[in-house]
Amino acid sequence: MCSPATIVVSLILIASAIQSTPAEAGLITINTLETEYTAGQAFDFTVEMPDIISLFAYEISLHLTSNVGTAGVDYYFADASPASSNYLFAATTNFADTTVIDSPSLSRMTISDIDDVLGTDIVSGVNGQIANVQIMTAANFAGELEISVDLNGLFLDTLNLSDFSLSSVTEYDSIVNETLAADPTRISSAASTVVPEPSTAVIALIGLVGVALARRRGMARDVSPRQIRG
Repeated sequence: MCSPATIVVSLILIASAIQSTPAEAGLITINTLETEYTAGQAFDFTVEMPDIISLFAYEISLHLTSNVGTAGVDYYFADASPASSNYLFAATTNFADTTVIDSPSLSRMTISDIDDVLGTDIVSGVNGQIANVQIMTAANFAGELEISVDLNGLFLDTLNLSDFSLSSVTEYDSIVNETLAADPTRISSAASTVVPEPSTAVIALIGLVGVALARRRGMARDVSPRQIRG
């Protein structure tokens, strides 16, 4: 039978192990209703946060890239607004967004907000929606677009009420790792989805079949009634 001292030590070790284990969470998700965009028209997508305990402030940078065209000319972030429903915080007063062209192939949008009530628990499906974001492309653009989260520009903070300092939420490392492991969101142009033309061999085959049918019909017309009665 264990002594009281042994039990106390065991409980302390268990508590220490629990505290040292990183909190598990999900990833920051980019959700699109369509897999294709139409050049010259707005394309919308939403951004969603995983479960977080006591989120006070966030700053998330999104990257928009393509292997063709020029960022800011052929494709760019046009607008962002806080989610109209299931938003993270009770108010959107402090919501902000900025857009910067980092390079000829990279457009970056940063969205941020600070909670008026000093910290809110985020639950996916309840209050996990962050923003509605809009992309625009030039009317003649047909390249593939790629949207991703810039983890170097990710801040998810909780407020320490004892001294009013900020620190990363306990789920931060898990969110970074899960988001890093996910594939970027890729969107192709509707104009690039073209029904392939028949190959030369198929066209030749169709032609031969047509000739054979025409010859067969011609032979049938040449048959006299006497030959039929035979």
